[in-house]
Amino acid sequence: MQAVLQGGAPTSRPPVPCACARIGNRSMPAALQRRHGQGVGLTGKLEFGLKVTWDRDRIIEELQREHDEIHRFHQELTRKHLQSTYFARMQLGRMIDKALAELAANYVREIYDGLRAVCVASRDNKPIGDKMIMNAAFLIQKAREAEFDAAVNKVAQKFGDRLNFKYTGPWPPYNFVNIRLKLERAKEK
Repeated sequence: MQAVLQGGAPTSRPPVPCACARIGNRSMPAALQRRHGQGVGLTGKLEFGLKVTWDRDRIIEELQREHDEIHRFHQELTRKHLQSTYFARMQLGRMIDKALAELAANYVREIYDGLRAVCVASRDNKPIGDKMIMNAAFLIQKAREAEFDAAVNKVAQKFGDRLNFKYTGPWPPYNFVNIRLKLERAKEK
């Protein structure tokens, strides 16, 4: 495999680059690379991943104490022991979910604002599970790697122990390559 990546292995067909920038940078023609690199040149750039999680239960407890509407409704629910507690609890759950979504969106916006100046591009990926609020990839100039690292640390310190940051990389910038392959039927002879 290493020989194929270095372009030295004899093959009957060229390798097909599928979201792997190392193959793409080595063996894809420049025109194809420009076309599928979505206008962002990938030479001299690295990808870093950032996953941000929180302790959802802890955040919910804080919302029940600090969010006025949720706090009042929760107190009323526990004080009066409402007979229709199922529906009341469902309403409380919807209120909490809405507040969690707003809080998560605000946190993610603040994180992006803190990193925007040092990255070339970013890509949102779908968060996994209830605890993850952000799953993103960032394209960074190789020369600005230390700057990006410092920016991530600064943002992480800003949130203290409210959020957990998992920072990975450098990776080949595969989240920033978009290649669509189309299968066609072979013509019968």
